Amino acid sequence: MKTSIMTAALCLATAGTAAAQPGMTSQVPDEPQPEVRTAEPKSEHLALTLSLGGTLGSLGLMFGAASVGNGNGNGSMAAVMGTAGALGFVLGPSFGHWYAGKYFTRGLGCRLAGGGALFGAMVLALANYDGGQDAGAAEGLMDAAIPILMLTGAVLYVSGTLDDIVTAPRRVRRHNERLKDVAVAPLAVSHGGGLGLTGRF
Repeated sequence: MKTSIMTAALCLATAGTAAAQPGMTSQVPDEPQPEVRTAEPKSEHLALTLSLGGTLGSLGLMFGAASVGNGNGNGSMAAVMGTAGALGFVLGPSFGHWYAGKYFTRGLGCRLAGGGALFGAMVLALANYDGGQDAGAAEGLMDAAIPILMLTGAVLYVSGTLDDIVTAPRRVRRHNERLKDVAVAPLAVSHGGGLGLTGRF
């Protein structure tokens, strides 16, 4: 009888020691669940404002550069304004997409292609021919290609600009929809804490 009591006491003591060892997780049923936090959604209105404002602001800089350049001693300022305006007119329509995390857009690709076509038309227009035997035919071919390149470039540039402006809110909407499936929550473990990333796939 005494042997049985001592054996039972020894088993209970061993179980208690094992439960108290560090590194063992313990379940606390009454512990409150940590709050799950999601990232803040972005504004569709702000995305449209960035794309439209970047485009119109760049146009304003280019017109301002032309106006300033007509004055005396303002050539350097006009050059800075014109360069900034031209660069902004290429990138500005994409500002709303950049805000949503997309940096190379379909509209930007169209504008780059359109700019290349316009540049090619300008090069052809400025090219000089040597007046050889085939100069007349070559000049006729180039003269026909110039308006085609100019029209193609203008259509690509304008369509790419409008595409980026119009689709900026939709880009933000898609970004916000992805955020609904991802959440960041604190994790509590026996040796400390951290952050956990949860999602639906």
